[in-house]
Amino acid sequence: LSQDAFLRKKADERFRAFFESSAFGAAQIDSTGKFFRVNARYSEITGYSAEELEGHMSPLDLDHPDDIEVDKKYIAGYLAGDVDVYDREKRYIRKDGRVVWVRVRVAPVRSEQGLIEATAAIIEDVTERRALAENLQSSEKRLRALFDLSFDSIFFISSNRLIGDANLSALNQ
Repeated sequence: LSQDAFLRKKADERFRAFFESSAFGAAQIDSTGKFFRVNARYSEITGYSAEELEGHMSPLDLDHPDDIEVDKKYIAGYLAGDVDVYDREKRYIRKDGRVVWVRVRVAPVRSEQGLIEATAAIIEDVTERRALAENLQSSEKRLRALFDLSFDSIFFISSNRLIGDANLSALNQ
């Protein structure tokens, strides 16, 4: 083994170790749009095994029906070269039917001629964060409504008191 071949082999081993042990879902997608490699975390998030995903499915197969048209527009812009990095939050439908929110970051793997040969994708499960944000927003709305109701009640009571005090003053004259 030459020194260059040895170094390439070591770099490949390090990349594989990084890819497989990542806390994020990682996938490589071929030029036909199908997964050709996914890590364990990607499988965990989607509920599909690597064998089910690789060579058989595309990211669009995982999309929530309400997200597909928007996703197709993003993908078209990405493939046309209008968008170099695709980054958005969307929903996947897991194998068990549950909806999971993911943040997807996709970047091209280009040939020396600049053509997209493959795509590298990273997904992060943001379901819990979104649920917490929605709960916080809901709590803020309830608190605002309670505050507005309390303020209106105080204003009404104060107005009645002023009117009542004015009436008493008129009676005393």
